[in-house]
Amino acid sequence: MQELVKKLDTAAKMMGLEINEAKTKYMTWTEEEFCQGRYLKIKTDDGKQYNFEEVDRFKYLGTIFKRQPGVSEEINSRITAGNRCIGALNAVLKNKGISRKLKMRIYKTVIRPIVIFGSEVWTLRKEEVQRIEIWERKVLRKIFGGKIQDGRWERRTNREIYDLFKEPNIIGIVRAQRMRWIGHVVRMKDHRIPKMVLIHEIGGGKRLGRPRQRWKKAVEDDIRKLNIGNWKEKAKDRKEWKKIVDQAMGQLGS
Repeated sequence: MQELVKKLDTAAKMMGLEINEAKTKYMTWTEEEFCQGRYLKIKTDDGKQYNFEEVDRFKYLGTIFKRQPGVSEEINSRITAGNRCIGALNAVLKNKGISRKLKMRIYKTVIRPIVIFGSEVWTLRKEEVQRIEIWERKVLRKIFGGKIQDGRWERRTNREIYDLFKEPNIIGIVRAQRMRWIGHVVRMKDHRIPKMVLIHEIGGGKRLGRPRQRWKKAVEDDIRKLNIGNWKEKAKDRKEWKKIVDQAMGQLGS
């Protein structure tokens, strides 16, 4: 860590820049218990002293990274952002003069991408899958509205909503995006960090209790459901893998 900071400090100074100590934090992924208020002290070659605060979470490019595994907090953040977007577009979505086709396009190109941003690296539990699907159905019900049955207004069923939508559901999109990303990683050079992490297990003892599902296993389970043999070789062909991923969207919805 100290050598990395020294190199960063040197490179920054070559460009006439300085490391902002107050805005620079660090986080570790270890079994050691997190200690609030702990600082990493580093002294550069020119004698400058840095004190970097340790944190257990931070947001980078709109995505929450946490010391403890799990994406529940990230999903909360994405759904909240999606709801803000819906609020801003509420007048459009409720406008009966605007076609459903246009509203669906707005959902697919503006609203949904906000919620699934960064989902390529999500490992979802059953309850998280349900929360995301419930959110999507709420949006689709806003677009399609209810129905008149025997002279009275009724809420559309989940099946009716998706029959009208005629598109892969949001979980199918998320799982397909994970497949797209793993294909991209497979095609990377062996020295790239994502490729190294994919190939090699990270060291450390096993935790007590039920093991958490790993991202790689979750994606491989999806690939297995699609009966794709020798997937790593197929992923090396960008065009072939794109066809597989496109087909997977409609097959991997829960």
